[in-house]
Formats: sequence, structure tokens, C-alpha cells
Amino acid sequence: MTLQSDAEKKERSLAELVIIVVIIAVLMASFIHYFFKQENNITDAGFAALANNFATRVQTVHAKWLMDNKPDVVTVKDQTGQVEEFEVNEFGWVDGPNCHQVWQQVMGTPLEFLKQPIGAVELAKSEQTVTKRCRYAIGSSTFFEYSLRSGKVLL
Repeated sequence: MTLQSDAEKKERSLAELVIIVVIIAVLMASFIHYFFKQENNITDAGFAALANNFATRVQTVHAKWLMDNKPDVVTVKDQTGQVEEFEVNEFGWVDGPNCHQVWQQVMGTPLEFLKQPIGAVELAKSEQTVTKRCRYAIGSSTFFEYSLRSGKVLL
């Protein structure tokens, strides 16, 4: 009798184990499905936060430019006490010969977001006035623009 009862217990525990594995597999599959479904939203939200950080740093440099009686180069101390220098145009906004160097001045990091390269494109430039804008983008639909004349960062 005990041999039969031991076999039934092993059979039942094996069936329970199979049921648990199937439940875990279904939960993992649903998690993966919803993660990939929301991946674009996660990327967009992260890139929007990056754009806000960019705008904050540009505004900080502009405020320091106003406080320092509008110099050509603005020096700002970061949180660690390190001094950073920023080239600014006649309007007091961070400027440079190209959009890549503007990014490097403002962010101090490579043009990369979540291991994806960020494209830096100059949209408009006129010899008479500063109308240059830089567009920083990942993919074709996620981007922000920085106007070097007004300092506005638009998503």
C-alpha cells in the first residue's frame, strides 16, 4: 500500500510542478509582451527628461551670462565644484560652430541615449542673423529642438 501511495504523491508533486512552470511561463510571456508594447513610451519619456535637463542647463548658463554683465564666455561651477566654460552668442545662449559641439558644451556627454545614437542636425542658418536651430533626435519621431537665438527647447 505504501508503494502505491508514494507513487501517487510523486505523480501529484510532478503535476503541481508542471502547473507552476506553466503559470510562470504565462506570466513571463505577458510581462515581455507589455514591456515591448510600452517600450516606445518609456523611450519618449526618458528623452523628454533629457530635453528638460538640456533646457535647464541652457537657462542656467543664460542666467549666469546676465549676472556677469554679458561676457563672451560664461563660467559656471557644477555640483562637484568643477568650473565649466560655455561659449555664448550675443543673445547669451550657448553656441558653437555646430550642433554636436553645442551638445558637448551643455551636456558634457556623448550623443547617446539608452545605447542609441542621438542625431544632431542643424536646421537653419542665416549669415545676417542667428537663426540657427539644432535638432537632437533618436529615430524619426522622437526629437527636441534648441533655438540658439531664443534659447527655447521645444519637444
